[in-house]
Amino acid sequence: MPLACLRVKPDNPDARAGRGAITTEMHKQMAETPEHADAASGATTGSTAEATSEAASDSANGTASNGAGSLLRVKNLVKHFGGKAGWFGGAAPPVKAVDGVSFEVAQGETLGLVGESGCGKTTLGRTIIRLLNATSGEVHLGDSPDLMALNQRRMLPWRRQMQMIFQDPYSSLNPRMTIGAAIAEPLKIHGLARGRRPERVAELLEAVGLSAAAAGQYPHEFSGGQRQRVGVARALAVEPAIIIADE
Repeated sequence: MPLACLRVKPDNPDARAGRGAITTEMHKQMAETPEHADAASGATTGSTAEATSEAASDSANGTASNGAGSLLRVKNLVKHFGGKAGWFGGAAPPVKAVDGVSFEVAQGETLGLVGESGCGKTTLGRTIIRLLNATSGEVHLGDSPDLMALNQRRMLPWRRQMQMIFQDPYSSLNPRMTIGAAIAEPLKIHGLARGRRPERVAELLEAVGLSAAAAGQYPHEFSGGQRQRVGVARALAVEPAIIIADE
């Protein structure tokens, strides 16, 4: 089971921090709000980054364990998207989706990220796990080096420690792959469960409330909620240290 889960939820009217990029100041405002006061102690509130700790073995190629320190450390993370050329030839200013975000998540903690649609929550999650390259800033997972500075080869073992449950489960599943193949793919990439991958897939499906027989079916044969369960099973497959759940 994961050591922590970062859960990002869209637009909570009671906890809006304003339009624009997610910033560290927004995170501080949330921490000071009564309804989010329990976030650091493990309660799930509104839009949260949920951290539930449980013992997990270190990866042979990378470890997320650093004793009493933070499990995830994000420092001055910035993600800007380049502006397009304007009508009269001038370049438009860049879109500042994430602008100087810093926070830490310790084992057993819950962190909430709340904001209006389009304010950068999903972009923040995707940047943390390197689905998007950061403009600047640092991300450390336990004792890891700065993940933003690693090349793809050196990043691979750390990818096992960070998984994401995507907001749209259908677009995150290959329609030509069976559910079983989709869940088994990360096991193959990281060389896990050799000789018993079908059994491991069956265990994961049953853990999320689906039948083991579902492994032979395709994404279009499931409802949206069932596809989301497949996404959860796939994220759990490699026993990551942290899961980012984009709600």
